[in-house]
Amino acid sequence: MRDGKIIEFSYSGSCNDVNINREQATEIALDFLAKNKIYNMKDVWVNLSNNVYTINFAYEEGGVVVYS
Repeated sequence: MRDGKIIEFSYSGSCNDVNINREQATEIALDFLAKNKIYNMKDVWVNLSNNVYTINFAYEEGGVVVYS
């Protein structure tokens, strides 16, 4: 990533099984965000469909979730 911001990251491959639970998926996603220097993000909702988790994050400041 250079001079830009991630607005969406999506994996569209084939997944035959669910290998992790919701909490693990969220932790992996938060680690990904932190490695890309994106902090103070809160998982607002999580969806599991076709064995793929979709996790929506929003910025959080002072306990308040901030939407654009």
